[in-house]
Amino acid sequence: MAIKERLSSNFEMKDVHEANYILGVKIQRGRSKKLVSLSQKNCLMKILEKFHMIDCKPMDTSVNKSESFNLEMCPQNKTEENLMKRVLYSSTMGSLMYAMLCTRLDICHVVGLVSRYQPTLERNSRKQ
Repeated sequence: MAIKERLSSNFEMKDVHEANYILGVKIQRGRSKKLVSLSQKNCLMKILEKFHMIDCKPMDTSVNKSESFNLEMCPQNKTEENLMKRVLYSSTMGSLMYAMLCTRLDICHVVGLVSRYQPTLERNSRKQ
């Protein structure tokens, strides 16, 4: 309670009781077991809709620490390049990074690997 009083003395605020959602993160409390869980299910569903992947099939994202991507995995012909141009790479990576930082620590390694190739893809698409 002292925290609320101190904050309200410095900022204009009103008490709306316990938060259920903050910045797209759902907060669930299990008071009897003294647990708090965070979920971004609705936020992630909006991301899938935005990038036209709502019908995708979930799969394990495990990648060995020794695995890496290389430029040979980039588009190799005009058809592949045209398909990749339709991908909003920066927006996709930003959305995944937000989810990763808030609740999905399990995708840190994969997002880090994939995000390394953002400048390469954007630089290649600007050349044409």
